[in-house]
Amino acid sequence: MSRQSPNIFISAGEISGDLHAAELVKALKNHMPHARFFGMGDSAMADAGVELLSTIRDHSAIGMWQSVRELTRVRRTIRNLTAIVKTQRPDYIVVVDCEAIHVPLLRAVQDLNIPNCYYISPQIWWTRNRHDQHQIATRVMTVTDHILAIFKAEADVYTHLGHPSVQYIGHPLLDMAHATQSKADAYALLGLSLDRPIIGVFPGSRWQEIKSTYSHLIQAAQAVVQRGVSAHIVVVLRSAKYADYIRKNTPDGIHIYTGDSYGIIPHLTASLVLSGTVTLEHALFQVPMVVAYRFGPLITLFIRLWLRVKLIQLRWVSLPNLMLQQPVVPECLQRQATVSNLAHELYQLCNPQYPVEQNPYRQRQLHGFQTIKAYMGPAGAVNRAAGLLASWINAS
Repeated sequence: MSRQSPNIFISAGEISGDLHAAELVKALKNHMPHARFFGMGDSAMADAGVELLSTIRDHSAIGMWQSVRELTRVRRTIRNLTAIVKTQRPDYIVVVDCEAIHVPLLRAVQDLNIPNCYYISPQIWWTRNRHDQHQIATRVMTVTDHILAIFKAEADVYTHLGHPSVQYIGHPLLDMAHATQSKADAYALLGLSLDRPIIGVFPGSRWQEIKSTYSHLIQAAQAVVQRGVSAHIVVVLRSAKYADYIRKNTPDGIHIYTGDSYGIIPHLTASLVLSGTVTLEHALFQVPMVVAYRFGPLITLFIRLWLRVKLIQLRWVSLPNLMLQQPVVPECLQRQATVSNLAHELYQLCNPQYPVEQNPYRQRQLHGFQTIKAYMGPAGAVNRAAGLLASWINAS
């Protein structure tokens, strides 16, 4: 390997991972400007200069909840990535989140003895019992040389189990979550008047999420406006893959935003969101939210059986609630994710009888968000990760 121009395989399996990987690549280029980056990702990684030999597909749901069809896609993706690694023989491998793809991938190429790093290891620490935590952490440990952990709790698990190289770096969103345009510019881009606030609707980036939940989110937002809340409704798309479906199923008068989400989230009054990284982004931007999620019937049955076998009581699914172990934001899941329930929770956040700064439902969330920001660690995670990775790559 040339230390001046190493070939680095980097893979992200989801939209949020694509954003994290892109920021990491940008920071790594400050240490090794002549490095070649290639692998799997999406538009953010491509914009950062990664040569995409495979693109993100709709191959995952929440965590490990995949249907049979989705599992087939995951296996196909793992085979494709394995072939890429074996053909290209990179000097170093970096995988980002997405346990379902990356743990099997690292196992499949282990005999090549290519040094690797897991950036943002699987987020299992709040949703599974201690036995499962150790079991999954052990699986990750057996295929990784280095782990960059974004939460101290996960770093502690690996350290306790004896991983030789795990580093707690803090959460990269603290570096990334900054407004990219002013409120006036955001409104002007959408052609909206500044005299009304915006309610955001975030339909997710996966087909099963959109198909199961989107119509409920839209109808709930409309119900709140019809109840007397004077607000614009804006659907925020983070992936163009299902843009045509969203446009066809969005009523007239509701606007669709397809730009950088950090250009709109800071300027929202409240949002309906699906569980995922977007909940932490709202917390960092101090935007109250209602979290929704609806699984398909087969996945729902599987989850219930799996939780029963594992003796797990899953109280929450959104990251803010899991981090603080209390219901900071309302969650409407499965049968509770009805239009009426979603509209009720959203109305509480937008109730015109309260001045915005005196709304007790909003204030409760905002208070919790301050604690979450402190919990996510010191800023500078991306640069710390890049510095460590650069030293490991140069030493390999």
